[in-house]
Amino acid sequence: MENGDVSPLNNCQTKEAKRLCIYDVGTKLNTPDQYDIGGTYTKDESDLWFFCSTSLCPGYQYLLNIFVCHRKPGNISVGISASDVLKYKVNIGSVTNNVLPSSLSWQTLRAVEADEINHVRTFCFTEMDMVRMKYETLIIPLSIVWEPKCLVLESVIKRVKVKHDFGDLLSNEDNKDLELKTPSGRTYKIHRLVMAAHSPVLRNAIKNLKDNSLFLDINDRDLELLLKFMYTGTIRNVSELNCIHLLEMAGKFELRSLFLYMQNVIKTQITVENAMDIAVISEKYKLEDMQKNIFQFVKEHPQVLNTPSWKKLNDINLTKKLLENIYEDSI
Repeated sequence: MENGDVSPLNNCQTKEAKRLCIYDVGTKLNTPDQYDIGGTYTKDESDLWFFCSTSLCPGYQYLLNIFVCHRKPGNISVGISASDVLKYKVNIGSVTNNVLPSSLSWQTLRAVEADEINHVRTFCFTEMDMVRMKYETLIIPLSIVWEPKCLVLESVIKRVKVKHDFGDLLSNEDNKDLELKTPSGRTYKIHRLVMAAHSPVLRNAIKNLKDNSLFLDINDRDLELLLKFMYTGTIRNVSELNCIHLLEMAGKFELRSLFLYMQNVIKTQITVENAMDIAVISEKYKLEDMQKNIFQFVKEHPQVLNTPSWKKLNDINLTKKLLENIYEDSI
């Protein structure tokens, strides 16, 4: 066991984290469930806890889904192996380890409250990989930056979307294990794992189900839009959609990935009429990057302060921050 190993047997310091160690990985992948990986700390204070879930997809594709639980609010940048291809084996004592490539894929994750959970990455393994790993340990290269100065870059978001595009699964009826019902009476068959990975709200609802059916009070068009985003990581023709409505749906289901996506899209959709409505949402969900864009827009378009949305604004904290930003150069 080394200092940078994240495992149940090691109190790894967050700044020193270099590897996720998943013991007996073959058995875990063959037994779909949720498993603890281990935590990271600052001295003796717990910062993060990593865990994984496993599932079997059509064509005997074994999914290993990595999640992180934030023990306290804050932002982290996580770099994790960008490849599913097993690179080599190393022997440490009597334990054989399978190692994934060291090239990292980065994303920034935000927790507004303690114990929030974010999806980090999904790895996909074949039957041949399963034979190779069997009862061995999987080592996944990892790096963590606590409170990064720069949040997610658009190029990073694009790479993450490509890596997590499960669009083919949406149209494939095999192994769909959950039905979503809407007020119209329509039924949508989906994978509960995909729902649970994206939305804490849906994850809690699924946990309490007594059968394989879940009713959602949402219209068919909005549900189809959300399903497309959850499975593909993107929204087609997003410029033609109501950005405020999308943000409200992201808030309703706590879709942090949709918030991140919209923070980049919203820059092209701010208008004098909707600027304050977007500002209210950004304040409610602590979307700092989006709020900075809104404040700059208002500063450049003072006519926003003549709109009905501004006149009915009753959020004192948001009003104070907005005025401080507008007049910062004259203070």
